[in-house]
Amino acid sequence: MVLPAAENWLHSGRPHQSFETVADMSLPYDQLLTLLVPNFFGVSQFSNSPLVFWGFDPRSPNVIQNSFGNGPTGYWQYWEFGAYAGQIFWVALLLIFFNWRNIEQRRMVGFFLATWVVAIWFMLGHYGGLFQTLYYTLPGVSLFRVPPKMASVATFAAAILIAYSVDLLRLRGRTLCCWPAFFPAAACACLALVLFFGGGHLSAGLHRLDRLNWALRETSFALAVGAICACAIVGAVRLHRQGAQQLCLCGLLAVSVADFHHAYGDFQRGGASPDRFFPETNFFLPLLKDDRERSGPSRFGQISENRLHEEVAMFQNLPYFHDFLEAPEGYTSFYLDTVAGFQSITNEDAKIAIQNIKIAAIRDAPSHYVLGATTNAFPRAKFFARVRHYDSIGALRGALERNEMDWHSEAAVRELPAVDLSKENQQSQEPVAIDQVDFESVTPESYSVTYNLSRPGIIFVSQTFYPGWVTDNSRVRLIEVFGAFQGIVIPDAGQGQVLVRFSPSILRKSLAISIFSLVTTFVVMRFGRWNQGSETDTYA
Repeated sequence: MVLPAAENWLHSGRPHQSFETVADMSLPYDQLLTLLVPNFFGVSQFSNSPLVFWGFDPRSPNVIQNSFGNGPTGYWQYWEFGAYAGQIFWVALLLIFFNWRNIEQRRMVGFFLATWVVAIWFMLGHYGGLFQTLYYTLPGVSLFRVPPKMASVATFAAAILIAYSVDLLRLRGRTLCCWPAFFPAAACACLALVLFFGGGHLSAGLHRLDRLNWALRETSFALAVGAICACAIVGAVRLHRQGAQQLCLCGLLAVSVADFHHAYGDFQRGGASPDRFFPETNFFLPLLKDDRERSGPSRFGQISENRLHEEVAMFQNLPYFHDFLEAPEGYTSFYLDTVAGFQSITNEDAKIAIQNIKIAAIRDAPSHYVLGATTNAFPRAKFFARVRHYDSIGALRGALERNEMDWHSEAAVRELPAVDLSKENQQSQEPVAIDQVDFESVTPESYSVTYNLSRPGIIFVSQTFYPGWVTDNSRVRLIEVFGAFQGIVIPDAGQGQVLVRFSPSILRKSLAISIFSLVTTFVVMRFGRWNQGSETDTYA
């Protein structure tokens, strides 16, 4: 799915973002401290703790833009900055470093060590310099937004290193140098002493007593976990009784689980379960579902102060959980630039009609709204015999904004359809008796349109014009209508049926690449093992 995602990404607004926008939310240098003490700067807002995360990046425009009133500022960066791999990682890292001569797979270990270092360096974004250099020199890096998301790579590399160190303890425990395992605990002890005796003279954020006490408490917890991990490892190596060794290993596992739960438990638990946050009992859902079954697909809109709004009576993300609630944006994984441009116009009547919004919740007071049906909403599929051409999408949106086109009776396009729309066909948009269009939703990725028309024209479909939508009829093609939606060009009068489905060619290419990779991997593994076995037999 990487290549189809990249194709749709090119049609979104993200390719036009500047380096400053892409590198926003970079990991500040002081946040590197959370690699040793995860909750040093507070916790997620979902926690019951009185100290909300305060280590956000004050230079981030995103933080400034999303700060509301006196509420928690930048708390979401707690999630973005999380790269803590546990005290066990630091212990494992030091064991590997001080026992490098005992390591047989040095290339593999060195690779993941370098991967962890580069990933952390990448997370620094515009603070570290690596991301900026790669952004301008390495193709594909400019697609990467929010550099701290590279934490997933750093955590994976750390997990591999931890696993290798455990295997090293199992195979060569007696010969290993184990005393460096106490270094992480010693580092936490030094930090705790600095905070205890002079914390108020450090960062300006620590001048507040509640933050200083919190940081000291979290550092003490990390100290205790690191010390227990080190003692468990030394005990597992030095003790001779098998029962004592197993007890040390179980203790190492238990304290590591407690360490990760302490670092991320509150965030994973969240403030509310999805079942409670997106309730099935929402009284809108049966109403909208019944309307869809009765009169066909339509959309639900939310209006506040005479403008379409994201949330008035229903959560914006509810369509993620219910298939019959279709988002006007189309496939919500990518918000196309054309859709964003269409949504930016202020001609609300046109937006409601073109987006097939038939039922709306209208807020008429701060905490009160009324539910009603719109009067001018287009059906999901509508036939247009008249077409108005514009040279650019900006000119089209401007005309729609200023109501300079009769969008009720003419389709606005940037690309003239290759059909004969003669003047007598365009004289009136009023449908004649034979003009009929029926829309049927087959799956979320396909639909069919059955038509019986007295003249050529365009069947407008209130569906986002994503690249990759194709028809099953070579004589019928899709074009972009109203700057963001689909139009089926019907070249001749008559009747017929058109099946439209989402089937991008790049998806088939990606599938072919995936199949080829799987076959290659299977062949290498199968015959590689066979050859290895043959060589062993010959040697024997």
